[in-house]
Amino acid sequence: MKTGVKMNSNDIEKIIRWSVDSDLKKFSEDAYGITGTAFEIAKEGDYLRDKFRQMKNNFIMWISGLSENNRERLAKNISSYIDERRTRVTFDSNPLNDNNNIKQ
Repeated sequence: MKTGVKMNSNDIEKIIRWSVDSDLKKFSEDAYGITGTAFEIAKEGDYLRDKFRQMKNNFIMWISGLSENNRERLAKNISSYIDERRTRVTFDSNPLNDNNNIKQ
């Protein structure tokens, strides 16, 4: 594990946003690198669903159990997810917009 890396409130916000927005497929891809046919097979089993449930219910326990490779993959994917999400969202200057001033 790398030492000397400091997190700020923005980093914590990214982690929270990802954990709230993720479904089983996104979770599998971002945290474990499971995609395509492997995902179709794995989603039917208990292991992946149990890990997803653990992430939703006990995030600290779940993330502490990740291997270093999975943590690095997750960190990279969370950062790119948030950056991608920001580029898709633009703010409307009309305060009367029904979508709370956000267009996607």
